[in-house]
Amino acid sequence: MKVDWITPVVVLAIAVSMVAYAWSTGSIYTSSVTIHALAVSGNQGAVINITITAVKGLPSYLGGNVYVSAMPLPIGEGGTFISSSQIAAFVATTLAGQSLTNYNFLVNVNSSTIEVGGPSASGYMTVGMYALITNSSLNPHVVMTGMIMPDGTIGPVGGIPDKIRAAAQLGYSTILIPYGQQNYVTSSGQVINLVNLGKQLGVDVVPVATVYQAIQYFTGRSFNLSLQLPPQVISNISAISEYLYKILYVNYGNESALGNQADYEAALSSANNGDYYTAASLLYNALMDYYTNLFKNVTLGYAKALVANMSAELGLMTGEVNETQPTTANLDIMIGIYDRIYSAETLLNETINDINSGNMANLPSDLAQLYTRVITLKYWFNVLNAINGGNPIPRSYLAKLSGLYVSYAYTTVTYLYSLASAEGLTTSIGFISTINQLINQTNVAQEFYQNGLYLKALAVSLDTIASASAIMHAMFLVGGTNASLYLLNVIRNVATYNEALVSQCNGLPVLSSAYIQFGNYWFRQYNNSLAGNPSSASSQSYMIEALSLYEESIAYSLFLRQLYYELGSCPIAQYTINFTALQYTPMGATQQVPLGQSTSAAFSAPQLTEVNMMYLAIGVSLMALGLLVLVFRVIGVNRSRQLSA
Repeated sequence: MKVDWITPVVVLAIAVSMVAYAWSTGSIYTSSVTIHALAVSGNQGAVINITITAVKGLPSYLGGNVYVSAMPLPIGEGGTFISSSQIAAFVATTLAGQSLTNYNFLVNVNSSTIEVGGPSASGYMTVGMYALITNSSLNPHVVMTGMIMPDGTIGPVGGIPDKIRAAAQLGYSTILIPYGQQNYVTSSGQVINLVNLGKQLGVDVVPVATVYQAIQYFTGRSFNLSLQLPPQVISNISAISEYLYKILYVNYGNESALGNQADYEAALSSANNGDYYTAASLLYNALMDYYTNLFKNVTLGYAKALVANMSAELGLMTGEVNETQPTTANLDIMIGIYDRIYSAETLLNETINDINSGNMANLPSDLAQLYTRVITLKYWFNVLNAINGGNPIPRSYLAKLSGLYVSYAYTTVTYLYSLASAEGLTTSIGFISTINQLINQTNVAQEFYQNGLYLKALAVSLDTIASASAIMHAMFLVGGTNASLYLLNVIRNVATYNEALVSQCNGLPVLSSAYIQFGNYWFRQYNNSLAGNPSSASSQSYMIEALSLYEESIAYSLFLRQLYYELGSCPIAQYTINFTALQYTPMGATQQVPLGQSTSAAFSAPQLTEVNMMYLAIGVSLMALGLLVLVFRVIGVNRSRQLSA
């Protein structure tokens, strides 16, 4: 019985605190809206009233919270009502061009159902929160069901036919449902055309793919999702990507030509088409394949020496980026560098584990990935040093946003786990391993944050959010090939829209744009594969590659937008690029020990157990075994989309 009154009491205590603060400052503003969420109670549809209150004016360190009060408690379906309401707040504030820390939201659920739970009202809650922030009115004749995804798309829900009948009975004229569910399959296998069902009941049933579309139906506000980067920004980003490709080709083109031929030829073709980031990534893959073959007969002595060398170089590069001043112009590249450093540290741990355990089967591949990652990472520093200007970012802001994103990553993974639990997927060993890996990543991000490594924590958090988002889409994708094509087009449009908004603030979304370009490459591969066997593993992997890269782009762009809103600087200060610093001249390659030769004095091979302990505090070993191939492909794509010079 105690549990029943805990949540209302907590919310009351928060409200009292807010009133006290308002009394002392006179600057608290509140507004409320009640939405009429569609639900299912037993075998019948129902409408529950959810009152959302936005509170603005508290200090930012007290902001960014969502408090839920519900009777009964919102614990159904794994508590996804709570986690989805937090996702809704993040999406709504970003869409409205506001920092999340400017607001707190109180969500009060008045339900006649036996149990409150599930994410099906979260799309509607996002619309309600957006309306409060922008002072917009909601069309009282429209209702909605659909779960909010972290990228702003609307995910599938259950019980839609009963929800439509309940809404029609209560006099609503327009009912928004998730796109892809207009031909609804019941638990008994019956297929119901929901648009036709609506016509029979005298209501319009409208499928929507994004919250942008939903907001337009509710408020009349529209978003130009066809927004594109301006030509000058495209030119700047293309010049940076061209450098990354050409410097890699100049220094390692011969080696790459001896690696994976398909990747090598595709790299040259992409470069001829001006898709330089794609070309660099594919060339990188070919180079990594070359070193994998080269290291097939590697000795432990050689591997130890190379690991020592890589460890030392990685430490020097980490020190260099730690000393760099983050600005609104270079932050995108700095986070990308930290992302690649974290990837290298993880690979270092795996390689050390291979050596310690004598795992000669995995050692060539892990050592090749580590070596390729480290020797090409220096080129990103040249890009970083070529970007000047922008606003210096105070460390206090980095701490605030890093903490916010570490929490957001945890919420997103919790959301994924809750949804998977509701679908019965958590009984799979493969899925449990994937979830554990994502949870480990959130723990690593938390550790980085606690140690003051805010940008590194951000890099890991953004990866985690993107991976979890892609898995959610893969998990709930319905409708076969057509649904996959539509989904990829929608998410690509969301990605290009968000990178364009970054550029409107005078930002330089290098990685956001690069990931879209590489995603487009895999999208084309997926399209081409449909002429053969669209259900083949390779075809599905192309789709997942594209989806994951688009999600990574969105994660980066949304972060940059939140940063600008938090700083209150959109547009940000002008930046310049020193293109003369981006030359394609050959550079000295990292020193190697000839294969089969004993360790020489040029290399200081440390005690591997000591190195292992040092890096285990930083990295997380990746799981190799899994049953859910698509889900693991989402995790694996984090490496492939990092694989650029």
